[in-house]
Amino acid sequence: MRLVLLFILCLGTPLLFAQVVPVGAEGKRVSSIELFVKSEDKVYERAPDSAPRQKIFEAMRTAQGRTFSSDELDKDIRYLTRTSHLFPAVEVLKIDYDTKADTVAIQLVFTQPTIWRIRVVAPLRGKWTEQGVTDFWRARNQMDSAEGAEFSIRRMDADLKRMYDTGGFLDIRAEYKYTEKGVDLLFRVIQNQSLAILQFSGVYQSGWKSTLERVVAGIEPIRDLPTEPEPGQLVGPRYFPRAAFEGDIVTDANAANILGAAEQIKSYYKVNGFPFATVKPRLISLPEQYDRAALLEGYGQLTESTLSRCAELIEDGYGGKLVLIFEVYEGPEWLVGDIKFTGLDEVKSPGNDALSGGRIGGFFGPVLSFWYTFLSSDAAERAAVLGQDMRTKEGGPYVEADVVRDAETLQSYFRSRGWLDARVSFANFQLNETRNRINVIFHVEPGSPYAITNVRVEYATRSPRVPKGAEPAEFDQPVITWEELLEWLQLEGAELTPEQALERFGADYLAGLQDEAKGRWFRSFELSEPVPYDEYALTGDIAKQTEGYAGAIRALLASKGYSNIELEFVRVETRSDYVETDWQTPWPVRRTELIIRLQQGHKSYVGTVNIRGNDATRDDVVRRYINLYPGDVYDRNRQRLSDLRLRRTQWFEQAAPGQGVISRSNPRTVITEDGVIEYTDIDYDLVEGRTNRFNFAAGFNSSTGFTATVDLTLMNFDISSLVSWIWGEPNFSFTGAGQSLTFTAQPPIDRQQVYRISFDEPWLFGYPLSGGVSAGYESLDRGDYTRGRIGVDPYVGWRVFPDVSWRFGYSYEIIELKDIASNAPEEIKRDKGSSTLSTVWSEIRWSTTDNPQFPTTGFDLSYRFEYTGGLLGARSTSGRCAAAPACTCRSPSWTASARWCWR
Repeated sequence: MRLVLLFILCLGTPLLFAQVVPVGAEGKRVSSIELFVKSEDKVYERAPDSAPRQKIFEAMRTAQGRTFSSDELDKDIRYLTRTSHLFPAVEVLKIDYDTKADTVAIQLVFTQPTIWRIRVVAPLRGKWTEQGVTDFWRARNQMDSAEGAEFSIRRMDADLKRMYDTGGFLDIRAEYKYTEKGVDLLFRVIQNQSLAILQFSGVYQSGWKSTLERVVAGIEPIRDLPTEPEPGQLVGPRYFPRAAFEGDIVTDANAANILGAAEQIKSYYKVNGFPFATVKPRLISLPEQYDRAALLEGYGQLTESTLSRCAELIEDGYGGKLVLIFEVYEGPEWLVGDIKFTGLDEVKSPGNDALSGGRIGGFFGPVLSFWYTFLSSDAAERAAVLGQDMRTKEGGPYVEADVVRDAETLQSYFRSRGWLDARVSFANFQLNETRNRINVIFHVEPGSPYAITNVRVEYATRSPRVPKGAEPAEFDQPVITWEELLEWLQLEGAELTPEQALERFGADYLAGLQDEAKGRWFRSFELSEPVPYDEYALTGDIAKQTEGYAGAIRALLASKGYSNIELEFVRVETRSDYVETDWQTPWPVRRTELIIRLQQGHKSYVGTVNIRGNDATRDDVVRRYINLYPGDVYDRNRQRLSDLRLRRTQWFEQAAPGQGVISRSNPRTVITEDGVIEYTDIDYDLVEGRTNRFNFAAGFNSSTGFTATVDLTLMNFDISSLVSWIWGEPNFSFTGAGQSLTFTAQPPIDRQQVYRISFDEPWLFGYPLSGGVSAGYESLDRGDYTRGRIGVDPYVGWRVFPDVSWRFGYSYEIIELKDIASNAPEEIKRDKGSSTLSTVWSEIRWSTTDNPQFPTTGFDLSYRFEYTGGLLGARSTSGRCAAAPACTCRSPSWTASARWCWR
């Protein structure tokens, strides 16, 4: 009977195709294959979703672009229905033959299979079984798939998501098989339970396993942080404790933590130059005995590294337990080669340092600045300057997200420096010649630079505060003149008359801006020379620690007693206008105008000065350097100099923000008999650092031979602790008084030896007087003779002004020549023995730097005069002056020194 039916079907198929296949279609190229679905005797214009579209076409010989054959289409239908059981039935809906295009278009109708059975299995002692399922019923009502219903991959995926959302499973995977009876659907679930251990597979980078453990535990960031975190502080999400990787049982595992840890690991790889890294979390219930075939059958395609890790865990006693293995595919490592910029060939800084090598910072900044400015190409100089604020660095890891972020950062930088229409994009990347580095290319379209041609000043004042119900006082007058303001900003311009301003800006704009009775003044100045629009020049440059025009205006009004001002810069849009300049730029310069909105505020007085964080340093010692006293007119300039004075002591943490010294001002109002007065409280937050330094150095030179030097410096020494200890009151802190004690020793390893001790007290008995003394012994064997010196050098000083000190000192030294060789010169033999020298000296010094070794702001000026002779008689006098500004904001840097001597 079966043979008869098969014969009839084989005979009927050619007859069917003979009816639907148009004449001449055989052998023609197939232009398209459209897929339709038949459900409940209705045909729908959509592709079937019971099998992936790609899998359907892979199973067919008939394909778009190939020649049409009715026999091959018949075999395709037989394979889809009888062999693979992908579909119960496939019908030919239509075959069109286009005689003009000489192509064939095919339309097929698929009947989707039904679900034969649904099974749910879970691991039990390493084996997948239905007995391992305990409470799947909690998620069963979330499933739309049912036995006897049409099978849909989309519906199955939605079922998986809804079951995941119940929070009752660590992992859910679906497997399906096409059979003659229908689709056999299998759900492999791992219900919430404890994890025995966490492991990695596929991590081949040296030392990365321990690093990834800390990343997952949240105690190490995926990339460096701008500041060092506190010990024990979490720096990222904590998905699993680090002990879990050492076999500590995890009882609170959940799907969110597993997926989050996988993403964290992948992110760590990507920010370290592995853009194609993938991470798959593998929850594996290990069998009691290692069985490679069973693991592959139960968990799909596991890598060799994962299989090896499973074998090792079973040997370590984890057989029959649930483990989590993060399966990592690292992929190739990509490092950045050259960073190139296109579109900047003729672009130069329009009167500012936006693309100047002088912006290069760091320890070797001055050397690199000189190199890029004078010895390198313009392209290299611009690339070095723009690279200052980029995350992408030559030789560093290639991170696509960083490259995109760098393009946005550079675009923002160009627009803030005067190219308001600039556009920067990540153009492309290319492998270098050796194919081991990625050359990153940015394309820059700077457009026209903008120049300020007119400055408007909208100046406002306030009336003095009065008690409630009292008669209002008249508004204050401006404390600065317009000429003074322009001179302070180093601008030159002609003031517009009220008539010119009215004609230019209109009555609507000027309404309310000029009303002296209400404390409002307005002036407009036409600049004689256009000034580049540069936000760094307006509000300051953080990299160079400058405050720009804003800082200059605040300093000017602070010197007049008004420190709590309100200041705003507003740029006026005038894109349609151009201006003639001598700037070297290929684009015409566009004109813009600047509005300075200034609220003078109230005159304020110093309230309280609070100091926090000085655990070791005495409060009175810190206050010596703060030139702000309650009741004085509050001056932010004096506050800034006080900050620099404290930083110059180097008692505080140099790596902390503000070098460990941060001051904040908080204005408040107080009602008194004289009226309402504004006070400004000053709060100092200090971070004390290490003030004791120990240095060891060794070397050799032809003059002194081998040397080894040991230095011990106590910069914040307290000699009173020693006195208390002598009198039987032990206090071993020896810090907090601001004194300095230094020991230097150079033992006689070869030809030289030095021993020196010095002590300095910057504030004698709490007064602005200083004093100190140093004593030392040194000897040097020069071959023909040995020169020895014993000396003592006391001094006293006077702090004339907070930043100006004047010192007077005396030096007493005994010089001895001994061990003179017989062939030594007669001059040396004649001077054999000892002689005494005395020196009286005076030095005046003016310093406003923030650090004596590595200053970033301020200047240092000094002059020294010496008078030297025998014990009482003079032999020579000398003078020396020096000037060394560390950073000047309003004038070019300069240094000068001179020295003269006479007998």
